[in-house]
Amino acid sequence: MKPHRERIIDDVLTALADRAIQLVTKTNAATFTHSKVKETDISRLRESELGRDLTDIVLYIETDEVAKERAQQAITNVLTLLFKSPYMGDTPPPKEFYESDLGKLISQAYAKMYLNDLISPGEALKQLQVSRQMLSNYVESGQLIPVYLAGKTMFIGSQVEHLQQGRTQSSKR
Repeated sequence: MKPHRERIIDDVLTALADRAIQLVTKTNAATFTHSKVKETDISRLRESELGRDLTDIVLYIETDEVAKERAQQAITNVLTLLFKSPYMGDTPPPKEFYESDLGKLISQAYAKMYLNDLISPGEALKQLQVSRQMLSNYVESGQLIPVYLAGKTMFIGSQVEHLQQGRTQSSKR
């Protein structure tokens, strides 16, 4: 595994573990004696379910050791953990998330998964026959997943097609 990607995994695990400690400490003060992840904890974190999911995403990008389906499940697990609210259900990641190191990793995995199925925003607009604002609304609602590749926003063509079919069917009713 490339060192910069291993650092991303370690940073995400540390940040989430620190947050978990804060939450647990606030609800049960006697549970923890320290409020930050210690250097010695990182190997345990890498062995956690989240650590394995993050590692599988990186291994999918870098090698052929991880199947596409497993990488997709790992991405779903990570995004659910990060963005599922106990009060509002699943919330799609904000656009700014994809500018973070983890967001970039996930975009790289999506780019590899759907390399031959990526389309430009212009093509998506043409297929869906909607305004830019409506396309943005689809992204904000989680109906379309943006893939950021080399600084450009792309969309998964089959996802756009599926959305278009749903719109066509609902307009026929």
